[in-house]
Amino acid sequence: MDKPHSPNPLVLICDDEPQIVSVLGRQAKRLGLKFIGDTDAHHVCDLAREHQPAVIILDIMQNIDGRDILAALKKDPATRNLKVIMLSAIEDQYTRRFAWSSARTTMRSSRST
Repeated sequence: MDKPHSPNPLVLICDDEPQIVSVLGRQAKRLGLKFIGDTDAHHVCDLAREHQPAVIILDIMQNIDGRDILAALKKDPATRNLKVIMLSAIEDQYTRRFAWSSARTTMRSSRST
């Protein structure tokens, strides 16, 4: 279900480091965006379903692996078309391939609907 575009889009920020959530939240506010910040990855899918944010900024290394959260978001019909930015201080080829393959799968499924 798509919500109408609001003049102040909502950003969902999830990182296990409260300082990162705070910094990104302040930047979002400076840009005129509304934001919801959470430091517990267990809430991301529920918050995404409830609020349908314009974009989700998701840390990879949390109490639940961000790649697993991304997979759950893309599997759920209510959240599969939400835009997700994966955030991490660690770069590895597996994570990069996983994020790109999730994006390509979403693009293909969006075209077929």
